[in-house]
Amino acid sequence: MSAAGVHLIDTSLRAGHQIGPLPSPTSPPYRAERLPAPSTLGRGAAPSWLGARVVARLGPASGGYATRAVCDVGRLRVIPDGASDAVAVTMIGTGRTTMAILDRARIGAADIVVVTAAAGGIGSLLVQAARHAGATVVAAVGGPVRVAHARTRGADIVVGYDEASWADTARAELDGRAVTVALDGVGGDKGRQTLKVLGPGGRLLLYGWSSGSATALTSMDLFGRGILRRPRSGLAPHKRRDRYAGSRSTPWRHWPRAR
Repeated sequence: MSAAGVHLIDTSLRAGHQIGPLPSPTSPPYRAERLPAPSTLGRGAAPSWLGARVVARLGPASGGYATRAVCDVGRLRVIPDGASDAVAVTMIGTGRTTMAILDRARIGAADIVVVTAAAGGIGSLLVQAARHAGATVVAAVGGPVRVAHARTRGADIVVGYDEASWADTARAELDGRAVTVALDGVGGDKGRQTLKVLGPGGRLLLYGWSSGSATALTSMDLFGRGILRRPRSGLAPHKRRDRYAGSRSTPWRHWPRAR
């Protein structure tokens, strides 16, 4: 093994917290995943897999950071020539999550999209995908280095949410145009600021809370603005995004683009 993904959710699991459908590392599913000794690695695999460069998502199973890992052949995906191991690991994890978010967001050329944490792994992919769809993209980031990063990913407008009034700055930059889609992975007070720029009937998708707390919403927030709230977290969306985990036959071109 030459590359392994380490995500925000991994740090929470390491801290012993249960995240949605994923149990904590101390719960029985993790202990049960440990292979009994002795084990025969690779038994039953077709000869065509031997020597192939592959990437796999292990799910809640342990062992992903090991030098050698074992997984069901159905989880394997061949890495195409020209893609590095690091990119492949990124796209099998962060990429499939991004695809699930985009599947629910249904962004089109007429949309104005705000992306929080736009310089992060998922945020960077969301910015690129929204621009590819022809939408106008507002990237909300923290710090000048991240501002530059979001611009290189194609964001039309970049604002720093270290400022309490970042939503007001975004509205001024939009010159009266209302945001139609908000993709929030920050949560907390910064996440709530997206409500200031989201127009009537807009779509709000919540896919995480890197700030430590989810974006707090009331019934009046939703009904008063006619907002459609779509949570990405939870068991059903988690299972839904599993189809992006890929197999040998799933075309690489359907993965989000990583740069």
